[in-house]
Amino acid sequence: MGVGRDTSPLWPLATPIVENPGLRWTMGFDTFRTELRQALSTAGDPGRAEQQRRYLKSEMPMYGVGVPVVRRIAVALVVNHPALWA
Repeated sequence: MGVGRDTSPLWPLATPIVENPGLRWTMGFDTFRTELRQALSTAGDPGRAEQQRRYLKSEMPMYGVGVPVVRRIAVALVVNHPALWA
């Protein structure tokens, strides 16, 4: 049984429709997460990360990556992990 569509603006990425969510996520999500963190870390700028932390008044770790680069990383990862989005 599939999951219904979400009406949020992030729908295709926020709630993928899957037949067996547990199996699909456990088989590929760890690799996806590792590759995402590595790509953001590689593309990041520590100076920009500090500016982001100050702007957001947050102690959360930031990568210091701009939106255009984040979009390119996201597209590349989605292409490399189609099973997570099918």
